[in-house]
Amino acid sequence: MTPHAAASSHGRGQRPDGFHLEIIGRSCQYRKDKINILNWIIIKYNTGGPFITEMAIMTAVSRDFNVQESTIDYGPLGNDLGYVLRRAQLWVFQDFIRTMTPLDLRPAQYSVLVIIHHNPGLSQIALASALGIERARLVRLLDQLEERNLVERRPAASDRRSHAMHLTPQGERALAGALDLVATHRLACLEEFGGPNNYETLVRLLARFGAPQ
Repeated sequence: MTPHAAASSHGRGQRPDGFHLEIIGRSCQYRKDKINILNWIIIKYNTGGPFITEMAIMTAVSRDFNVQESTIDYGPLGNDLGYVLRRAQLWVFQDFIRTMTPLDLRPAQYSVLVIIHHNPGLSQIALASALGIERARLVRLLDQLEERNLVERRPAASDRRSHAMHLTPQGERALAGALDLVATHRLACLEEFGGPNNYETLVRLLARFGAPQ
């Protein structure tokens, strides 16, 4: 059986040679000619059934590759701001996704819910600007959340051609549950980053990048 047929046998449909997973808010493509994990993923799908999660796949992949990483000399990357920020982001996002598993919320989706909750009636343009994401990507996020009955787009009172964003009652309940889980995630961050002082200092320094200009 070919890998494509194996994937189809569980009702997931035809898979292209480039297998896509939405991880930490981005679409990352793993191709057989770059990282030979496509067959490994197909095996996991066959043995784990159709409900194996993306996070479970990436956790297992990370565990397998971490053994190899321990022998790698990273040279000046250890002191490179962009590199260490990216590694920190990976850890934070992976823990966030794992913690949010009961609600099936990604970091970007959670951020959208928070901003709309605190700014009901906000326009899509203002929402995209506040989160620093492209409008096209925001539309996809809103479509996903609207399909789950978490947000709704209403005609804006000032301009009927634009939309005002609101949380539905179900969206408000989902956000309340998410905030409880975020408290658990924050405790994990405190431990990982060496306590509240380090955590708060790091957040304060990085917050400058998101401050209005």
